[in-house]
Amino acid sequence: MNGPDYAARCAQLTEELDQALERIEQLEAELGLAYPVPLVFGLTGQQTCIFGVLMARPFASNAALMLALYSDKTNGDAAEPDIIKVHICKMRQKLKPFGVEIETMWGQGYRISDEHKAIVRAMLAEES
Repeated sequence: MNGPDYAARCAQLTEELDQALERIEQLEAELGLAYPVPLVFGLTGQQTCIFGVLMARPFASNAALMLALYSDKTNGDAAEPDIIKVHICKMRQKLKPFGVEIETMWGQGYRISDEHKAIVRAMLAEES
């Protein structure tokens, strides 16, 4: 394919790609994957992802957290679902000194209460 048809098709595909990338960015923000986290928490990249999801939702199931962590992995190596428990345990240790708690909702998943979310938001406001 050469000439004007090729150039028009390239322009169309570029526009579609830009729209798709913008939509992905919007969805990730909605899920909480782009949620700012106070640096003093010392969370790892995966813990930051989990924390963002918990801050953006009333609660998050194990399945939702697994999806947030591993949906972009294409090599087929799936992590064990228990990895979420490990991350939550380590996060609780890091968050405790700041008065932020992650609650277990038995049979459903995890949550950060509105009270503790307010603590995080206040800390973020102070960092700004």
